[in-house]
Amino acid sequence: NEDFSKIPFEAIIVIHDPRDWALDVQVSVDILRSRNGICREPYKPDAELGSDPENNVELIFCNPDLLWKSDYPNVRFGQGAFKEALQTVLKATTGREYPYTQYGKPYTPTYKFAADVLRARIEELEGPAPTSMPTIFMVGDNPASDIAGANGASWKSVLVHTGVYDPTQ
Repeated sequence: NEDFSKIPFEAIIVIHDPRDWALDVQVSVDILRSRNGICREPYKPDAELGSDPENNVELIFCNPDLLWKSDYPNVRFGQGAFKEALQTVLKATTGREYPYTQYGKPYTPTYKFAADVLRARIEELEGPAPTSMPTIFMVGDNPASDIAGANGASWKSVLVHTGVYDPTQ
């Protein structure tokens, strides 16, 4: 039984789409605006929000997708939409957005990591490092993340006409 009113938070890592956006935005704002990461203390002044990289609570998002597809006939909001909602609330209440780190597609480090994993697997299966990597293909349904990321990483891309793909856009 931890008393979270006394434990300093060093980071918020958003790994999946939140289920209760109102609660998750409120708790995130409480932590990000806190002094020393302790969320039960009074907020620090608005002008200090995100201005001290050494003392900021780090904010990390793992997936920038605004939309995703499920069994429901219309696309659903993803983690990218939550990021936009959180930043909008912060801007509306403090006049500032909060600095964050973004991982996932279409960001190049994600593709570099995947290429490094593929390279290591090839070495594991076939011996010493290959002199050249085989062509890597990204197969995806989202032009804004899957295909844009592949193009940014100089990979070949294949757009499938399923999921969030919409031929009218």
